[in-house]
Amino acid sequence: MFFDLIKEYTEIPGPVGHEDLVAARMVADWTPLCERVWQNKVGNVFAKVGGSGPKLLITAHLDQINFLVKSITDDGFCWLTHGTGGSEASVPPNTAYIGQPVLVRGKDGYHPGQVGVASGHVRSAAQRAKDTIGWDDFFLDLGLSSRAEVEARGIRPGSQVIFAAETKRLGHHIVGKAMDDRVGLALMTQLARDLKGKQLEYELYFAATIEEEVGMGGSWNLVNEVDFDLAIALEIGLVGDIPTVKSSYMPTALGGGPIITHKDARIHYSEKVADRLVAAAERLEQPVQHAVFHGFATDGDSLIRMGVPTAVFTFPARYTHSPYEMIHEQDVVAMFEVMREMLLNG
Repeated sequence: MFFDLIKEYTEIPGPVGHEDLVAARMVADWTPLCERVWQNKVGNVFAKVGGSGPKLLITAHLDQINFLVKSITDDGFCWLTHGTGGSEASVPPNTAYIGQPVLVRGKDGYHPGQVGVASGHVRSAAQRAKDTIGWDDFFLDLGLSSRAEVEARGIRPGSQVIFAAETKRLGHHIVGKAMDDRVGLALMTQLARDLKGKQLEYELYFAATIEEEVGMGGSWNLVNEVDFDLAIALEIGLVGDIPTVKSSYMPTALGGGPIITHKDARIHYSEKVADRLVAAAERLEQPVQHAVFHGFATDGDSLIRMGVPTAVFTFPARYTHSPYEMIHEQDVVAMFEVMREMLLNG
């Protein structure tokens, strides 16, 4: 039901600050399904889906995690730095990039590259003795030989670097990059398709936001467009169903149903809005999971701070912020059915 759409959305490049291709796809997909679709000045995509009643916003973000080119060496390698929240001074690198194929944004599109690190065969004793990987331990290799060749492709300090992984089925699951948060966008598109022409219990709006991965930058202006009464932020969720994570720390799992997130590292979410999701799930006899997420934040944080009661509804995922984020399609289907039930029957 969802695999094809998730694959299409996750394979559209959309690093922080350059979400244009993803935004254009949302405009194209939502325009024939919704009463009105528009973008604001910073690039957020909005849609008035339809219905009458309290003004409900469902939101997910357009951007995906990325590194940035920091500098270019004379022999054509690139040093990398944070492209999302944090800085080198305070946050260590995301080691999921090490050894991975990537795409680098240039002036005429995206160029293939590889994140390189010296192998054990050529590392010094001092390098092998290090317990951690720092920013000076890896680099971007474009297969080029000079700074001039790199710059000729429009690659410069500030160019975005994203994972190049393909989205595919793996056993019972789906694995790939940018599940965070293209699965949320896929859910919104499928809701718009299914609900077109139906009577809704809410006046329903969508928002697809920019720059969530760098401090929820796009969501701080959402209420400037519409005076929303309540909101649901759709996000990737966390699980503890792998060998190195204790269930006592994260009592959630793939295949256990969607997750209602009650609190994260920044804020408590609305129990009243969450109760509406729980009631819809109970009517469907659909299990949902409940969790507190550590080291996590969402656009729901800024919505609450702007005065909009907001719940965070998440799809369980392993290996978040990696090129191999893993989900269970049935959890996404269940998430869709719960939201559909709430929108149709309150």
